[in-house]
Amino acid sequence: MKLLYGILATLFALVLGALAFAYSGIYDVSASSAHSAPVRWLLHTTYHASMARRAEAVTVPDLTAERLRLAGAGDFDAMCAICHGAPGREPGALGQGLNPAAPDLAESARHLTDAELFWETKHGIRMTGMPAWARLTTTRRCGRWSRSSASCLASIRPRIRTWSPGPRG
Repeated sequence: MKLLYGILATLFALVLGALAFAYSGIYDVSASSAHSAPVRWLLHTTYHASMARRAEAVTVPDLTAERLRLAGAGDFDAMCAICHGAPGREPGALGQGLNPAAPDLAESARHLTDAELFWETKHGIRMTGMPAWARLTTTRRCGRWSRSSASCLASIRPRIRTWSPGPRG
């Protein structure tokens, strides 16, 4: 019983400590400063594990149709390039102000499966600036989410094969 009280007291102290830290304002949440290394590691590890787990259930639509590739090029320029940039083009002002910065797709998307990239495009990533495009597609020219996401993915994959990682521009 003494062990149980010790465990409960420790848990209570940890919760109080976490609350005191949260309300203290010590941690800088501004977008003009980077996360500390431990926080960056925790967020990055959580992101990859969460996305991999959820992408297991994703069925990626057939992306071979030329009409999807053509629609995807416009979707990519309208919805992706502003933050991620494109071959020969830096990200726009919005993308340059993000923290964490939107990744260079020539590099980052090489490490994602089609299912992971599809899931990330559809659902977005909290607190990164990556929107959940599934919520916005009804106002887009392609109408339905599945076509928009598939066309964007169809556009991204061929571009990744021809992009080289590194400085844009």
